[in-house]
Amino acid sequence: MGNERYVQVRERAEAYAAWYEKERVTAHIAENCREEAKQILAQADRLMAHTFSFEDRWDMEPCREPFTLKEMIWDRSPNGDPEWIFMLNRHEYMNKLLIAGWLTGDTAYAEKLKWFLLHWIQANPILPEGTVTTRTIDTGIRCMSWQYLLLHLLGEGLIEEKEAGEILESMKDQFASLRKRYIGKYTLSNWGVLQTASICSGYLWFREYLPSDGTEDWAWKELERQIGLQVLDDGAHWEQSMMYHVEVLLACMKLLASCRAIGRIGSRNDKAGAGYGWGEPGGDGYSRDESDRDEPGGDGYVWNGDSRKEFWRSTDWLEKAVDRMSRYVLFATGPDHVQIAQCDSDVTDVRDVMVKAAVLTGDGRYKYAGYDTVDLDSAWLLGSAGIAGYRAMEGRMPESRSLEAADAGHIFFRSSWEEDSHFTYLKCGPLGSGHGHADLTHISLYYRGHSVLADSGRYSYVEEEPLRPFLKSAQAHNVCVIDGESHGRPRGSWGYDSFGQSFKNYYREQGPVHYGEMAYHGCLMSGEHYLVIRKVMAVDQGIWMIVNDIRCDGSHEVKEYYHLDSAVQAARTGPGTDRTGEYWRLCCGGDVSMTVLGSRPFESEPCILSKQYNQKEKSTCLVRKTGFTDRITDWTCLLGEGTEAKKIPVFQYGSSRPEPEEQVTAMSFCISPDESWDFLVWNQETWQGGKIHYCKGVPVYAKAAAIHTINGNTTLYRLRI
Repeated sequence: MGNERYVQVRERAEAYAAWYEKERVTAHIAENCREEAKQILAQADRLMAHTFSFEDRWDMEPCREPFTLKEMIWDRSPNGDPEWIFMLNRHEYMNKLLIAGWLTGDTAYAEKLKWFLLHWIQANPILPEGTVTTRTIDTGIRCMSWQYLLLHLLGEGLIEEKEAGEILESMKDQFASLRKRYIGKYTLSNWGVLQTASICSGYLWFREYLPSDGTEDWAWKELERQIGLQVLDDGAHWEQSMMYHVEVLLACMKLLASCRAIGRIGSRNDKAGAGYGWGEPGGDGYSRDESDRDEPGGDGYVWNGDSRKEFWRSTDWLEKAVDRMSRYVLFATGPDHVQIAQCDSDVTDVRDVMVKAAVLTGDGRYKYAGYDTVDLDSAWLLGSAGIAGYRAMEGRMPESRSLEAADAGHIFFRSSWEEDSHFTYLKCGPLGSGHGHADLTHISLYYRGHSVLADSGRYSYVEEEPLRPFLKSAQAHNVCVIDGESHGRPRGSWGYDSFGQSFKNYYREQGPVHYGEMAYHGCLMSGEHYLVIRKVMAVDQGIWMIVNDIRCDGSHEVKEYYHLDSAVQAARTGPGTDRTGEYWRLCCGGDVSMTVLGSRPFESEPCILSKQYNQKEKSTCLVRKTGFTDRITDWTCLLGEGTEAKKIPVFQYGSSRPEPEEQVTAMSFCISPDESWDFLVWNQETWQGGKIHYCKGVPVYAKAAAIHTINGNTTLYRLRI
C-alpha cells in the first residue's frame, strides 16, 4: 500500500513537472530576472553555510542582518527577537536552494535542501501543545512551502521514496496538529487562512498520505468562511494592514494556482481536469471550461481516464476573493509601485502581486500595474504557462483613478496612473486587529511621484521595544492630537487602553476635484469628550487643502503632525502673501519641490520612520501647536511648485460682512495669471439668513465646492450639499 500511494504521488508530481517546464522557467529567470537570480544564488550559497537572513519582499518580519548557525538549532534567536525564530521555521526561503540548482546545474543545492527538511523533522517533534517552532501560523506557511518543494523534488527525481515519505508523514502530523489546535478566533485571523489554505493545497497534491477523516472538507469550508468574514466588500482585509492583506492574498493565490495547475495536469490526456488552466503557451493567459462540472450533490471530484481521482471543487468564491483583494492593492499602491506603511506594514513594491493577479484573473489592469515581464517569484509559482500567458496578455489602464473603500474607512485617489502622478491616501475607519494603529484621519501624500507625507511604520513587535507603542500612537501619524493624548492609547505591543470611535467617511469627486471628510469621537483621560472632523479637498494639478474642525469643551491644546518622508528636505521660507500663515519649502528629490502653508506657523521636529521591519531612519516632522477653548478650526495647504495661496472672503446673501472661518474656510490658489482655483469648505450648517453664498461674485449653494477659473471662464464643482 505504501509503495502504491508513493507511485501515485510521484506520477502526479512528474505530470506537474512536465506541465511546469522547469527548463523554460529557468531560461526566463536567467534572461529576464538577472538581478533577482544573482541575489538568489548569493542567498543559496549562504544557506549552504547555514547563514540565514530574511529579506524576501513579503517576509512578514524581515531581518536583513545575516546570522550563521554553527549548530543547526531551530528554536534559538541570535538577535533576541522571537520573530527571527518564527521566520527561520517558515521555510519560505528554502526554494532558493532549488532555484540555485536550476541555474547552476549543481545538485548539491537540492541535497542541502533535503538535509534541512529532514533535520527539521528530526529536531522538531509535533507535540500536542505546540512549540516555538511549530506555532500554527508558521506550520501553515511551512507546509505550503514544503508542498511546492516536494512537487519539484519528486517531479525531477531528486528525492528517494523513503525521504519523501518521511516529509509527507510529518506533513500529515502537522495537519492533524493544526486541526486539533484550531481555535475560534482563527476564523477572523490571517493565521487561520494561512493554515486552511495550506491544508487545502496539501490535499490537492498529496492526498494519498493524508487522513480521510474529514480534515479536507473542514479546511475548504473553514477557508471559505474565513474569506467571507475577513475580506470586506471593498476588497480590504479587515485587519487594517496592507502587509497582512497581501499575506492572505498570496495564500489564496498559491491555492488557486494549485487548483489551476492540477486541473491542467488532468486535462493533458482527457477532459476530466479541464477548467483550471491558463491555456496553452501563447494563449490568452486565461481559459475556463466548466463542461465537466459534477452534478449538484457530488463529492467535488471527477475521475479521469486512468481511474485516478483528480481535483474538482468549485472555487468561484476563491477566484472572486483574489480579484477583489488584488483590486484593492491596485488602488492602494503609490505611483512608485509601493504600498505605504499602513498600520503594521512595510514599504513594499507590489508589482509581483500584480503579475500573479493578472495571470490568475486574466485582468489586463493588473498587468498594467505589474512588471513588463514575469518576476522570479511569480515564475516560480506559475510555471511556463503563467509566463507565456502573461507575455500574451495586453495591459489595460484602469478606468477609474480612485477607490473609496467604505467598509475599511480608506480613500485613495490619484491624478493619473503615470509614475509622476500625485497620490493621496486618507484613513479613518475601524481599528481592525492588533496590527491596527491609532491613525484616525491620517493622510499620506505623493507629489509628482515622490512620497511627501509618510506613515511612520511599525519597526518591531518586541514588547520591550519603546518605539513599538509610540509608532502605533496618533503622534506617529499625520493627524491632530489633543492635550498630548493619542485617541488610541497603546498597551504593549498588541493592545490598547482606549480607541476613538470613527464615523463613516464621505468621498466625492467631480472631474479633477476630490473631496473627503473623516471624523471620529474621542475621550480624554480626564473624561472630556471631543470630536475631530478633518476635510480634505484636492485637485489633480497638485493642490491640497486640509481643514481641521475640533470641538472639546474647556481650554485645551492641539498639535497637528505632518511626518515627512525621509527623502524630503524641509526649509522655512517666510510668511504667506496675506501674512496669515507661513511657508515651508519641501524639496522632494531632484528638481521636484512643493510648499506647505499653514493658518498658524509650523515648527520642525526630528522624527523616526520605519520603512522596513527592524529598520529605522531619521526624518522631519512639521508640528503646529495651538491653544483653544471649546472649538478650533484651522487649515493647512500643500501646493505644487509655482502656486500661490491666499485667503478670500465669502459673503452670505444679503450681508456685506465676510463669513468667519468657523463658518467657512476659503482659499484661492493662483497657478498662473490666467488660471486659479478657489476652495470653499463650510464648517457648520447655514441655519439662519440667506442660504446662498458668493465668492468672487459666483453664487454657491454647497457645503464643499471648488471654483475653477481659466482664461476668464468659470466652472463650479459642488462636492457636498
